[in-house]
Parts: sequence; C-alpha cells; structure tokens
Amino acid sequence: DAKSLMYMDVPNFVNIVTSYELPLGRGKRYLSSAGRALDVVVGGWVLSGTQQYRSGNLMQVVSATNQLASTIFAPIQKATPTGYAVRSGVAASDLDPDVLTNHWLNYGSSAPYANTAAYTLGTASIYDTHYRNPWFRQENLSIVKNFAIWESVRFTYRADAFNVFNRTSFGGVNSTIGNAAYGRATGPQNAARVITMGLRMEF
Repeated sequence: DAKSLMYMDVPNFVNIVTSYELPLGRGKRYLSSAGRALDVVVGGWVLSGTQQYRSGNLMQVVSATNQLASTIFAPIQKATPTGYAVRSGVAASDLDPDVLTNHWLNYGSSAPYANTAAYTLGTASIYDTHYRNPWFRQENLSIVKNFAIWESVRFTYRADAFNVFNRTSFGGVNSTIGNAAYGRATGPQNAARVITMGLRMEF
C-alpha cells in the first residue's frame, strides 16, 4: 500500500501583509498645516510588513539503505514503524545544532522507525504528518518615504528589514535512520536579519 501524503503538504499556513501610511504632514490628521520644510521631514512615511507562520516541511520515512533498487528497481525502500512516538517533546525554540542532546525526533532504542529488512517492502507511509521539520516563522518590515524637492523631481527612500526580529528557526532535521545525528536539527531554516536601504529619484 503506497497511500501517503504529498510531499508539499503544509496543514497550517498563515501569511499576513500589512501597510500603514503615517497620518503626519500636510493634509493628514496630525501636523496638517506643517510648512514645506517640516512636511518634507515628517510627511509621506509608509510602514509595510509581511509575516509568515507555517508548519514544517515533511520528511521522507525511508530506509537508509535500499536493497530493492537492484531487484525491483524501486527508487526508495519504506521504513518499518517501531510503535514509539515520533516526536521527542523538545520545543522548536529549544533546538540548537550545537546541543547534542536536543533531538526533535525520538532516537536510539525509542526511534519511531527502523530500517526495513533486506528485500522487504516496509510498512510505513512515505510521508507521515508528524514526521516533519519544526514550524517556521519570520517577519519582514519596510519603511518607505515619498517626498518632492521640486515639483518635477521626486524622491523615494526605502529601508527593508528581512527577518526583522532576527529569529532563528532551526530545522533541516537529520532523518536518516540509524545515523548518529538522527533527529537533530542541522541548521537554521531562515537567514539572519538583513537590512537594505535605497534612494530613487524620479524626474
């Protein structure tokens, strides 16, 4: 039986997109009567953000070695369930590749899956909804200001901060059955905070 989830299955996925123009400067709620110089400083600011929170990606439940490849030409060999729980109970926020005792998946004698015996098919589903990387979260923020020096010359200044809170979502969990590092995170799922700035002139 090859019934299984599709590899792109993500049961929980939230994207939040926001944009807010600050009510400052001429014609706005605050400082509406500001002079030209003050309006250039305080007016035209727009804050925007994107946030993403989603379940972790699925990992294949397969044997580390595949003896079927040379007999029935199967590209993978399914693993065999052991009856133990998949998750170890370690929180995603506690994962650290440098802490050898932090395992996202149960390991050793309590591992949820074992390599299948030679020349047998295995009984595990190729993808198990509990057998996935830790959840992912990231927030990005941008600040944009539009202003004019002369009527025919306009400027746009923007600053973008990716992963603005510098969160580290560890993942890349080692799922190779029997490997010494099985169940441990191998690195971050997102990049460190990056801030870019730019100025554009239109005339």
